[in-house]
Parts: sequence; C-alpha cells; structure tokens
Amino acid sequence: MNRIIETEITSITDKAKGVSVVDGLVYFIDGCTIGDFVRAEVVKEKKNYALAKTIKILKESPYRIKENEHYCDACALSNISYEKEIEIKKNMVENNLLRIGKIDKKIDEFIPARRRYNYRNKCIYQINKKDGIAYYGTFEKNSNEVDMASKGCLIQKKEVNALADKLIKLINDYKIDIYDKRTKVKGLKSICIRMTDYEKTAQVIFIGNKRIENPKFFIKVYEMPEVDSIASCFNNKDSALSRNITILLGKHEVEEEINGIKIKVSPESFMQTNTEMAEILYSKAIEMADFGPKDKVLELYSGVGAISLNLARNVKEVLGVEIVDEATKNAELNKERNSISNASFITMNAGAIDQELISKFDILFIDPPRSGLDPNLKELLKKSNIEKIVYVSCDSATLARDINELSEKFEVKKSVAVDMFPCTAHVESIVVLGS
Repeated sequence: MNRIIETEITSITDKAKGVSVVDGLVYFIDGCTIGDFVRAEVVKEKKNYALAKTIKILKESPYRIKENEHYCDACALSNISYEKEIEIKKNMVENNLLRIGKIDKKIDEFIPARRRYNYRNKCIYQINKKDGIAYYGTFEKNSNEVDMASKGCLIQKKEVNALADKLIKLINDYKIDIYDKRTKVKGLKSICIRMTDYEKTAQVIFIGNKRIENPKFFIKVYEMPEVDSIASCFNNKDSALSRNITILLGKHEVEEEINGIKIKVSPESFMQTNTEMAEILYSKAIEMADFGPKDKVLELYSGVGAISLNLARNVKEVLGVEIVDEATKNAELNKERNSISNASFITMNAGAIDQELISKFDILFIDPPRSGLDPNLKELLKKSNIEKIVYVSCDSATLARDINELSEKFEVKKSVAVDMFPCTAHVESIVVLGS
C-alpha cells in the first residue's frame, strides 16, 4: 500500500494541483484546493517532490463555495471564492516573475474578470455512449473517460451549452455512430461549437474518425436558428481539431467584433475565447505601450489580425506575422473589411524572422503560444534595434523565462495581469520591456 499523509494545502499550482510541504518534501496533490486539510495517498515520489491524490478532505477550506459542487477539470478554481482566486493568480504571476524571471517587484495592476461564469465562446465537448445513449461532457481529470456530470460547463456561454443539449438530442435521434475506444468502432468523437458575441450565431464542427453520411442530420442541425455554419473534421488520432476541416453547410467564417474592429475567423484560426475580456486586454496593452503616431510595429503570432488592426489606429505602420496561412488570409480580409490601410500580414514562422526584417521596426508586439518565444527569436532580439517589446502571455512561467533570457538588453518597465479565464488556473499577463 502506498504511503498516506495528512496535511494542509498552502498554495495552488498553475495546473490547479494543491501544494503542501511535509518534512521538507514538496507534495503536489490532486483533488483539493487551497486551505483544505486532507488525507492523501502518495502515488509517486522523487528526490525533490512527490505526487499524491486526495483520499478524504478532513477539514474543508474556508475559501470553498458550495454552489459549485461539481466542476470539470477546466474549472479547477470554481470551488473557491473569486476574491481568493484573484489572490492566487496575482501571487502566481509575481512568484514566477521573481523565481524564474528574477524580477523583484510587484505587478502594477490586476484586472479582474467582468463575469466569472458563462464567458467562453468556444467549446470542444467529448462524445461518449452509455447504455446505447450518446452524451457529452469533458474528460475526467487525468483520464480519457468522459465525465457525464460535466455537461453544461460553468464557464461556457449558456447559449453554447443549450446548443450542445440540442445537438446531442439530434445525434441520438439520428443514431449517429459514436467512436468507442474499447471496441475501436469508428465514429463521432467530439463536437466543437464557436459562438460569437457579435452575430449571436454559431459554427458547429463534428470531429471524428468516420464521416457522418447522413444529409438529413446536417440539414436538421442547419435549421436551428443559432447555427449558420456546419463543418466536419476528420481526425484519426484524437478528438481535437485538426487542419482537415470541410465546410458542409453555411459560412466558412464566423464574425466577431473587438473594440469596433470586425473580425472574421475561420475554423483553423485562433480567436480569444473570452471576447469581453479580450477587448480589455488589447486596450490595456495598447495603453501600456504608449504608442506614437510615427511608430512602426511588428506583431508576431498575429493570428487573424485582431491586435494588429487595433494597433493600426495608434501607429504609422503594423506588420503582422503568423505561421497559419489560413489565419493570415483572414487577417488580410479583416483589414479590407475595416478599411485599414496601414497594416499588412505575412505567413512566416516567428523563429525565421531575420535581422533585415526586424530592423525596419521600432516596437515589437508579441502574444505567443503557451510555450513562449522561439529560441532563435530571442537571440535575434538581443542584437536588434528594437527599443520596446510589448509581451502578452497566457503563461507567466514561460513569460518569466523569456524575460530572464532577454535581460541583458531589456528590462521590465510595466506589468499587469488580466483575468481572461476565471475559474481556471490560467491568467493573462502584459509586460512592457524597454532597452
């Protein structure tokens, strides 16, 4: 039998694991939250840390709230008060900047979310069957099993959850084949719903390793007033979106509006999942950057151009660089649709940027994926003539790592955290670096 410990949870990781120190060893514990006193089973022990899972909560945290008794893995902080969630996230950003980035100062501001629940405009719900009936939900923690009780996730828009309910009824009515990982029967694995605040309509993507050959089913889905686009995605590996997407009915793109800029987004392209807070994030980043009318800005990881087109109203010129060609095409269309003439977009890997290109710009604006900046880009920036970097990040640990590696040329001038993802362990950060 594995070793059992009893301990108080003193903090939370960015993966929403409870943290406790017992006899000098750090434990990362699943199934608990900050302030809980738990009995836990040690499942793995290393020299410097151990992993454990909660067997029983002996004394509940004073920060727990009762209304969210069941929550999916994504909503890992929904069971504590929002005041405590803000404190945890602020400390997380500051601790990463100090421990990894060697930045010994507090962030200038923490901007809380306007809404804690029902804000996400996109979901991917997993599909499974029990007793011959299809149901949807999210994966159970550290598992590929679909949790039936997780349907209607707290952070998804109510309209998204209502549409998922209608879709699963049709899936059952039309007896659509469902993938079974045990028997290897091919079929539908998941459904992706993207619903915009601007149009109040949705794009539905059916993901699976077998195409649905039932036109009447798709017509019935398309008759729903909230659906204006239906697509299929063939994925033989997992239940995530791949590039192999085919539009079946309706529009290719959905349309959103961010700070007055109308944005078309194709299924393959990235769009922030919290539109309301994206407006605040972009506005705050532009305010912090203190752009001038003569500035030339290079934006890397520019996606569909949402930030670049917002920036263009404040500067002389913007060039957006994005690795996904479909997103670059969206950005060009968005530029034309908004009658913006001082922005342009190219398809290129950020790691392939060279000195000749970067020398044409004064300021760099970056919003990279969670993994952070490409190593080649960081080496280039150390030798560049860039005077200011505006760095937006959804992972303060990789942000802090990159800041530390750029510290021989750049120093932190301003820092703000924005809660784009309430109820989760993630938070956006904006840092302005000056040479």
